[in-house]
Parts: sequence; structure tokens; C-alpha cells
Amino acid sequence: PWWKEHRDWFGSLELPDGRKNLRLWDEQQFTTWFEPYLPSFDFSKPAPVRALIDNTVWWATQYQLDGFRLDAVKHILPSFWWQFRAALRQKVKHPLYLVGETFKDRAGIDAFVGPNMLDGQFDFPLYDSIKDALGTGSAPLGSVDDALVSSEHAYGKGTLMSPLIGNHDKGRFMAYADGDLPDPVLKKEEEVGWQKPPEVNSASSYAKLKLAQALLLAIDGVPMIYYGDEIGMTGAGDPDNRRDMRFHQQLTSEENDVRDHFAKLTALRRSHPALRGGSRRTLLKDADGLAFVRAQFADRVLVVINRANQPRTMALDLRPEIEAATLTDLLSNAAVELDQGNIVVPPMTALFLAPRSVGNR
Repeated sequence: PWWKEHRDWFGSLELPDGRKNLRLWDEQQFTTWFEPYLPSFDFSKPAPVRALIDNTVWWATQYQLDGFRLDAVKHILPSFWWQFRAALRQKVKHPLYLVGETFKDRAGIDAFVGPNMLDGQFDFPLYDSIKDALGTGSAPLGSVDDALVSSEHAYGKGTLMSPLIGNHDKGRFMAYADGDLPDPVLKKEEEVGWQKPPEVNSASSYAKLKLAQALLLAIDGVPMIYYGDEIGMTGAGDPDNRRDMRFHQQLTSEENDVRDHFAKLTALRRSHPALRGGSRRTLLKDADGLAFVRAQFADRVLVVINRANQPRTMALDLRPEIEAATLTDLLSNAAVELDQGNIVVPPMTALFLAPRSVGNR
């Protein structure tokens, strides 16, 4: 209806030089059309901006929404986001979480985040590192810590960035973990979905997913859990990564196990503020190991990941955050004894350890 009634609200598909302004992501960042059948609003005009904001306020108020996931943020003028945020603060009486999607580097992502814009965006640079280290295994696990440090420095504690291991614009994590992506012949993930739709063939792929889940829920921000990632669904590029969700008797024993593991991790994150926003100090990072300690006031959690296929003894200096010689594995509630700071970590395992005196008896 808006297109029929207000053609002046929309930009033109034709550029002055006769070219179509179609998917010119960088050259025409704020005016390009995604598809010829999907008109792009002209965000420099007050009328469409006002209509879009009023519409947003109606949805948020009518249905008491918790927030909005905002698409293609970088292709909308920053001035729109300033007005958008201000109007929501003024007209919506409950808090809203605004998270955006921007495929750029950290500086480009952060340019749209702040007190007068979005609360956060999806951290795609960090996603790439997690996928390479824990999915395909093409990068050392220690590189994830380097990516974490880069994100922490770029965004800061004042934001609510959203780490993720799955997204509708990417192949499923399980497709990478199981070796279906990247395909040596078909370069486009979408084509893999049409010609060679992935299936999970290796039980060890679920173990890789568990490690990625553990990392996702051990770091700052608002983790984004793409539907199906909680059970280990696979799939190549869009639309193969949008398969129907499955429930209950439709799930395999491996998928149920992954879901239960994810549930334990989310409960653990809820009960430990250190995991959500505490300080983070790296204790170890190398090809197959990563360890860091998180602290917020009295809450202390040691996160240790071993992606190798054999047990490993890690020598960790936990002071000053943790002085105790006996820790509790928060996932199993088992006691873990330290031997002069050495911790034995089983293969393909993530441990969440805390002093027994901090609510873990």
C-alpha cells in the first residue's frame, strides 16, 4: 500500500548514468536496492522516516515486544537510527533491546552502536574465528582469544554485542564441523544446499558443537542462538540453513544430548554474572587449548577448553582471582583438585570451574 500511495517515499532503481542501483553495497551504500521487486525507502525524506518509526512504535506497544532485530543496518542513514532510538525512548514505556546485522569489520559494525543508536550488533568477525577454530579446525584455538580481545577492545563494556555460531546468511555450524563446508568444488554455499545437502555423519561433530556452545555462553554480550543450533541441525547456504525445526520424538539421541548440554550452559550463565559481564583474563592459548578466568565481585569462573582428541594437563596460574585448591565443575558438580595449579582436561571438553565456597556446594 505504501508503494502504491507514496511513490515519492522511495528511491529510484535507475542511476543518473543509466545503471540499475542494484546491490551496489559500497558505491551506493544508503540508496541501493536489494532486489528490483523490493523498493528501497528514501531515508533522507521526513515522511517515510516518520511513517516507519510510527509503525515500529505501534508494534512495540501493541505486543509488548522485547526488542527488534534490525536487518542491513549499514544501508540505512545514521540519522534515521538517531531518530528511531529517540522516538522509541519517548513513546515506548518499557525498555527495548535493539540488535542489528551489519556485514563489515569491527569498526564498521561499531559505527552503528551507541547510546543514541543500537545496543549492539552481531559480531561476525568473532563468528568467523569460532567457526574456523572449532568448526573446520582450520585455525588454532588460540586465535579465538585474539578475536575476543579485538572485539572487547573495539566495542567495550558499554555495548551489548551479540556473539553467535549460526545465522541465516551462513551455512550451519554442523556443516562445517562435519566437513560438508567448504565444498572443494562448489564455491557457493547455496549451491551445496541444492546439489549436495549436508547430513551429519560423524558423532564427533556434535562434540565440536558443544565446545562452540560453551564458548558462546562464556563470553560477554547477548548470545544469539539460531533456531536448530541447540540440537545440532545441519544445512548449507540459504535456504538449506532454514530447514524445518524438529522436536521431541523427531530428535536423535545425539541431538537430545546437545540440547540438554545447551540447557545446562544457559542455566549456568544465568546463575553466574561473571560469565555475562565480568572481567576476563587469558591464562592459556595455543593450538588446541584455551583457558580464561572471569570475575565479577565474589563470582569467579574458570573456563577451560581442550579441543584435542586426547586428555591434556594445563598449568594455570589462577591468582589473584582464584586461590582455592579445590574447584567445582559447574556442569557436573564434581570436585576438581588442583595439583600445583595443574588441571587435567578430558579430550574435546569444556570445563566451567569455580571455588566451592561461591555457591557451589
